[in-house]
Order: sequence, then C-alpha cells, then structure tokens
Amino acid sequence: MQLVIVTGLAVTLALPVLSAAPAAPDLSGTWTLDAAKSDPQPAAGLAGNQLVITQSPADVVVRQGTVNMPYKTDGTETSYLQQGRIVATARWVGATFVVSWKKELYAGPRDGYVVTSGKDTYSVAGSLLTVEKSTTTRQGTTTRKAVYNRT
Repeated sequence: MQLVIVTGLAVTLALPVLSAAPAAPDLSGTWTLDAAKSDPQPAAGLAGNQLVITQSPADVVVRQGTVNMPYKTDGTETSYLQQGRIVATARWVGATFVVSWKKELYAGPRDGYVVTSGKDTYSVAGSLLTVEKSTTTRQGTTTRKAVYNRT
C-alpha cells in the first residue's frame, strides 16, 4: 500500500514538469546577414541586410529596414503593410518560429489582384539565425535560406 502511495505521489509531482512546454528560443537582438552562408547569395548592396527582433512570450516583432512585421505567438492573425497588405499567423513549432502569410496586391486592370503566400521559419543555433522563406506566386514556389549573425 505504501508503495502505491509513494508511486502515485511521484507521478503527481512529475506530471507538471513533463507536460511543461519548453521555453521558446531567444530570437531577440540585432542580426546581420551573412551572405556567404545564405542560399542563394543576395545581390551586393541589397537593402535590409539587418534584422532587429524583439520578443516577449506573446509577441515577436521583426524589423527589416523601415518595415515592422508584428506577430502573435499564439496563432492570432496580424497584419502589416509591405508593398501591399500582409496577413499572417505565427506560432512556435518546437524550437522553430513559423510564420504563414498571405498578401493581396492590386496590380492594375490587366492583372487584377495578385495573391502571394508563403511560410517563413526562424531558428537559432548559437549566434546564428537561419530564416527559411518559401514564397508561392502565379509563377510557382521559390525558397530561400538567409543566415544572420548576432551582432
């Protein structure tokens, strides 16, 4: 009987530890593009070679140049303007921050509304941030990997 009580107590005490979600990695900081490690390598002089990321448990904001890209970490829809209105949802998948987005842009009477969608993933390993972007347009899907160093 004592063994059952002790085993039950041990399981009860261990459950909160076992079920607790792992802490999200810290994406915050200033990150500078490492063109040599990125695929494909960006053109020389490309604007936006730096990301500034702020993070709280509920939000991640990525700033590239003058554009702020705000995301809620619980999957709540957010939007911002970047050559059209972008609507995005984001969440943590393990240690990776995943952003799914869609942009509609009126391209004039000939082309009408152009819809672009994509998925961006952010992952940290030491002082490296890897951002993988998959973008789908009328012409198909492209992928790009950009690697940044924490500065």
